Amino acid sequence: MKVPVICDIKLDKKLYELNGHTQAILYVRFSPDGKFALTIGQDNIACVWNVDSGKLQYSLKVDNFLRENAIIFSPDLLICNTSITFYSISL
Repeated sequence: MKVPVICDIKLDKKLYELNGHTQAILYVRFSPDGKFALTIGQDNIACVWNVDSGKLQYSLKVDNFLRENAIIFSPDLLICNTSITFYSISL
């Protein structure tokens, strides 16, 4: 399985590997301010990453995972809605 990475494209350098999923990544979404990245995997796990440090901030095991358009970032909140459950994370 390939692991998502955060790169500095100006320096053409890999900065961090985002290790947190056991199966393939389906979606990646960045917060509007670029501080956080959300990855969603086939393992039904949603991971929120700090882009500056590459550290895992939150990890959610979800019941029936989401389509990409069911994820909303606001300046200080992440909202995920599955067909069964509503998740809200304060960033």
